[in-house]
Amino acid sequence: MLQGTVGPRFGTYGGRYVAEALATAIGSLAEEYESARSDVVFQQRLADLLHDYSGRPTPLTEAGRFSEHL
Repeated sequence: MLQGTVGPRFGTYGGRYVAEALATAIGSLAEEYESARSDVVFQQRLADLLHDYSGRPTPLTEAGRFSEHL
């Protein structure tokens, strides 16, 4: 059962409806999310990606092979 749900379809505050075909996949996703929340390496990588790419111009990245070509 998905975390935070009281029954198969509705949670504590009205819950969520998920198509039966997706229920297993959503449950697996929720478990992986909980695992990732406590993974220090994942959290650092996520913070780096959000810092560099979320809502701002992307940083310049060296293009080694292109430089060699020129």
